[in-house]
Amino acid sequence: MLSSVIVCFQPACGPMDRYLVLSALFDDVPRPGVAPPVGYAAPFPELAGADEEARAQKAALASVSRSHPPYREHRCDRCHNLGTGDLWRTGREGLCMSCHRELTKPLSYLHGPVAINDCMVCHHHHGSARPYMLQKKATTLCLQCHKREQLLTCPGRDPEKAADCADCHDPHGGMNRLFLKRSDN
Repeated sequence: MLSSVIVCFQPACGPMDRYLVLSALFDDVPRPGVAPPVGYAAPFPELAGADEEARAQKAALASVSRSHPPYREHRCDRCHNLGTGDLWRTGREGLCMSCHRELTKPLSYLHGPVAINDCMVCHHHHGSARPYMLQKKATTLCLQCHKREQLLTCPGRDPEKAADCADCHDPHGGMNRLFLKRSDN
């Protein structure tokens, strides 16, 4: 079975072949060429039946301000080919930047994930219970790559004022190498 899965994801594998393999492994795989009905899948189905915090997060997903506008407006074709369900191009190939160019235009220095178009390290593509569609709390995201000791000893960091890294630093980049939001820091 594994060999057929590997073979099926080769470039010569057609949409129907992919469908047959994926539908054998997963439930509710949409047939190629048939657009799924609007709302066919709940965002973040992994939260179904989870603890109270997860249920609260799931309820918060209904918040219009925290979901990606094309997802919220059922304009899936902005990112996906409705015939196959595939993305037009991956985030790494610039899918996000095709609409969000303004985030990096004025910046002299780019944060590593932004520089390589790896937006999904921090953001969820459909939505989140957190502001800016973040996967986790801002500082928790920073700690995935940066050492806590380095962050706690930032020169000029005032532990009384800063709740998280993004209070002082622009997570996308900046005009200075530390991505400080205020020029006097």
